[in-house]
Amino acid sequence: MERFNLILNIVQRKALFALLGSVLLWPLAAYAGEENSPMESAMPDIQSVIDATIRQEYELAFDICSQLQSHYPEHPVGYFFEAATLQARMLDYEDYSEKDRFFALTAKVHEMSKKALKSDPQNGWYYFFIGGVLGYQAYFLGREQHYLKAFNEGWNSIQSLESAIELDENNFDAYLGIGTYRYYRSKLSKYLSWLPFVGDEKQVGIDMIRQAIEKGKFSHAAAMNALIWIYIGEERYGDAEALIEAALADYPNSRFFLWGKATAASEQEKWQDAEQVYLNILQSYKDEGKRSYYNELLCNARLAQIYTHSGKTELAQNHAKAALQVKIEKSLRKRAQKFQKMAEKIIKEHEEQTELP
Repeated sequence: MERFNLILNIVQRKALFALLGSVLLWPLAAYAGEENSPMESAMPDIQSVIDATIRQEYELAFDICSQLQSHYPEHPVGYFFEAATLQARMLDYEDYSEKDRFFALTAKVHEMSKKALKSDPQNGWYYFFIGGVLGYQAYFLGREQHYLKAFNEGWNSIQSLESAIELDENNFDAYLGIGTYRYYRSKLSKYLSWLPFVGDEKQVGIDMIRQAIEKGKFSHAAAMNALIWIYIGEERYGDAEALIEAALADYPNSRFFLWGKATAASEQEKWQDAEQVYLNILQSYKDEGKRSYYNELLCNARLAQIYTHSGKTELAQNHAKAALQVKIEKSLRKRAQKFQKMAEKIIKEHEEQTELP
């Protein structure tokens, strides 16, 4: 079960774009396929929302979403991307205080899309939006450990995305969400006996994600992030690092990719590299003037671990103590226990060593 929890943590937290990347990026392909659609003019704005979100420029992304809502008040696009940006920010800061606003947006998108499908049932765009909001619901159910319900909602989400692909089989951007789902469904099925039996589709999932990277119009960054975490889970660190560096070349200092870089370095015991990345992540939150308490705990605990392995005892103690000083909100305390115990162990072992005659 410990191994399952590790995988789930990767899927739910760090691999934001692995599970939701297609939710954030795929709709642009729908625009591209509708040459005569008035929505074609919105493409630059949507790309700007995506870029701003990956760079953690959330207020800019929200401003552009507001413009989309003003230009297209009867279309779900502006509300959908506002929800996507809000989801990204909540995950980035591990701050879910705006969850009610988020669910109000997803409900609005769902309602608008269902209504639109009644008059335009062949429009893959609206199937995508429904699949997207169901994917959001699946994420939060999984986060609250309602795993069966989460997988059911995830399956419903994928069915909607597949309906969208049936209308355009060359929509390689949409392959990202389906490929990611297939990979992790196969990955997790051996840990959870209640999952319906499926064949091993891990390679099928990887191949679909690769197609999104190579042929997708707009899901390149999202698909790279999805594959980064898959490669890390499979201990294919060289492949993961190549994708990470390519992504950071396009989006320098994006935490969405720095988390993968830090994890890959730590897993290979590249302590100096891991140290620098965790310090950069920690500093990036400070520079923004917005605290992320859970991530402060995580980074400090990891740095304490790194300095312990590197023989830098004083630094290890400082970061372990800093980790334990962080106040964690109730909803995150269970997840935080792993890192709190890590910090406590480092402090205790140091105290025991100093007491030796």
